[in-house]
Order: sequence, then C-alpha cells, then structure tokens
Amino acid sequence: PHCHYQSHKLPLDYRAGSDSEDDMEETVEGEEKQHVDWNKLNCLLCKRQFNSKEVLLKHTQISDLHKQNLNKWYNSRGLDPDDVQKRSLQYRDRAKERRQKYGEPDKPQPNKLKESYIKSKEATISYEEPTKMGIGSDNLGNKLLQKMGWQEGMGLGKKNQGRTTIIEAERRSASAGLGTKTTGVVPGPGETYKDCVRKMMYIRYQEIDENNT
Repeated sequence: PHCHYQSHKLPLDYRAGSDSEDDMEETVEGEEKQHVDWNKLNCLLCKRQFNSKEVLLKHTQISDLHKQNLNKWYNSRGLDPDDVQKRSLQYRDRAKERRQKYGEPDKPQPNKLKESYIKSKEATISYEEPTKMGIGSDNLGNKLLQKMGWQEGMGLGKKNQGRTTIIEAERRSASAGLGTKTTGVVPGPGETYKDCVRKMMYIRYQEIDENNT
C-alpha cells in the first residue's frame, strides 16, 4: 500500500540521508501542498473538508476515493505513482527543460553582508605602516630620547610607566559611526569573508553581554 503525506513524520535516519533522499522528501512535501490544505482541512483532490487533521490524515492514507484520485493526478502528468525517487528525477528533468526553454531562473537574493564586505575590501587602501617593524635605532626621535636617558623597552614618564608598544592605527569602515565597536570589523590583509563574519559576531556578542550587565 502507498504511504502518502507522511513527510512531517519521516524518521530521523531518512531526513539525515543523502541528497537523493532529500530530493525525495522535497518531492513528497511539494506534492502534498498540491493535494491537501492542512490549514483549511481540505482534500483538494477529493474536494472534501474535514473536522480535524487526524481525520484528514486518515482519509489520505486509507480512503479508496483518495487513492483513485491520486493515481489519476499522477497519470495525467505522466508520473509514476509508486516510485517517489523516479518522480523526483522527473520533476528535476522538467525543471531543467524549463530553464533551457525559458532561460535561467531568477538570480538569488543578494547577500547584503557579503556585499558590504566586498565594498569594504575594495575601499581599503593597502599601505605599509612605517612603524610596523618597530622604530629603528636610526630614527631621529629614537636618538633624541636616547640622549635623554631613554632605552629601548622602557616606558616614558618619571617612573617609566608609559606604554612601551607602538600605538596602532585602527582602520574604520566609512559607513560606521565613531564610537561603535563594530568599526574594527574591516577586512585586513589576507582576511576572508568568513573571518570578518566571525569577528562581527564576537563583537556583537560582547556588546549584548555588556548591555545585560
């Protein structure tokens, strides 16, 4: 006997299967939408309305009238009522024929986050920071400080309490306002789109955590 309209109760091992099994599941669900309206509790094939989902489900599984109408529906479309996998391939072939006949389908919706990353990447000016490798001993400022008793590795101030590392410039996205922490999410040299997404999610998590404390 045929097992119809069980897509919402498929076993886990079936749902986690191969791509062909996923296609079969999509086929069953797609057909079900054309045969049954679960919101209005209508069988669209038999043109009948029921009082509950349980009664409607029972109708789709054991009703001889429903099975007859279902077979007519498949036969009128040249589909095999007994082989879900074969129907899945038939749907795929027909979709391919439509694409070849009428052209490619609509382009997918643009990814705004990725577009923003690409624009930021293009707008970023590559440059070599003059102090990237540290301040050399031939630097004029370095020489003046050494004459006053400063040595490399020491901080400035009476007690040498000042910072000993170079202040690094942080590039800011042109679309971000000053003061926002996400200004640091700008693609750096060698950083990929996924790297920027991870950084952004981490910063947003920190901001949410701080707001809740």
